[in-house]
Parts: sequence; structure tokens; C-alpha cells
Amino acid sequence: ISTNFTYAVFSDRTNLTAGPIKFAVPPYSGSNSSPVVIVTNSFESAEVGLYAPGEVADGWTIETNTAAILSLPTEAQTGARVLALGDAAARFEFDANVGVGYRASIQLRAHPLSTNPVPVALYLNGELDQTLVLSSNWLKTDFRFRASTNRMNIAVAPTVMGNVTTNGEPLGVLMDTFTLEQVGAELSYQPEDSFKTILGQSGAGEWKLEVTDSR
Repeated sequence: ISTNFTYAVFSDRTNLTAGPIKFAVPPYSGSNSSPVVIVTNSFESAEVGLYAPGEVADGWTIETNTAAILSLPTEAQTGARVLALGDAAARFEFDANVGVGYRASIQLRAHPLSTNPVPVALYLNGELDQTLVLSSNWLKTDFRFRASTNRMNIAVAPTVMGNVTTNGEPLGVLMDTFTLEQVGAELSYQPEDSFKTILGQSGAGEWKLEVTDSR
């Protein structure tokens, strides 16, 4: 699965563009403003203990099976507390502006008592976004998206069950620092020729982009 695509955006509206594309510097993508942090947490305000399905740990709703907030000061990425999913899935919901870009990052790793790599899936509004295999090292996920509805959700779920000890302590995936940002609007560029000549025409069919550079 390929994610984190970048695009060149074109517009005839000169007040919205960064100038003609022929004067732009590759990779022809970027933002016209700094990201705005919507939420960030690292489970430090959550009570240590087990969390049943439907309960909330620092903004994350446990969806299936039992998860736990553990105090692991020597293993945590930030602070002392982490969310151990075990065989549970966790979901974070937030209000969004349709069409606006967002970026989410989560620190993930395998529990120190997990003897094998732990596969995990990340979902955006119920659709699989990416799959990862976690080790004992913290891994910062980074996925970017444009809101399709005014209520979005991100979910983390192990793809293999059996991530609990014999006494029921959740192991498997550990989650720590989570940050959600709203990113600035994408930069647009003026095309070589105006779009006015193709207004009203069908966009179906093969499109070809020819790039030359004689500067």
C-alpha cells in the first residue's frame, strides 16, 4: 500500500497561486501556512488500569476486547504511561472541516514482553490506511489525509490475536505520543495555458503530462 502522495495543484486564480509552474521549484508541493496542532497527548492523564470496550483512555475509545493503561517509565516514549492494546482496537474521533488537510502521528512499538514482532493496522474512517510490523523500538507513524466528512476517526488494531499474558495483562501494541494537526492549504501554480479552453469538456480519458526544462 502506497500512502503520503504529493500533488502539483493548478489554478487560473492568480491570487491563490505561487506563480507560473515553469518558475516553481520541485517537488511542486507544499503549504502556504504552518500546521495547527488540534490535539496532542501521551496518556499521562489516563488512570492506570484495565479498559473495557466502550471506555475511553485519554480520548481513545476501546472498541474490542480489553486494553490497559500501564506505567512503564523506562519503556515509555514520553512520560511514564502508555496504552497497551493487547487484542483490542482503539479509535480516536474528531471534528473536521471537509476538504481540509490533516496529519496524524502516533508512537508505536511492541510490548517489551512480546517475543515476536507485532503486526498492526491503521484505519481512517474504517478504511485500511497502512499496516506496520512493530519491534521493541518506537516507530512514529505519519499519515496525511483530506477530510471527507465533518466527523473523522483514526483507529489502531493488531492484526494477530493472542497478545495477552496468562493472567490477562494486555501486551502486543504499545501506543504513546499522539499528535493531530491541521495542515495549511496546498500551494497552487498557474498552468502554462489557461484552463478556460477546456471548461465544460469531459475529464474522462488519458491525460499526458509533458515536462521540459530549458532554463
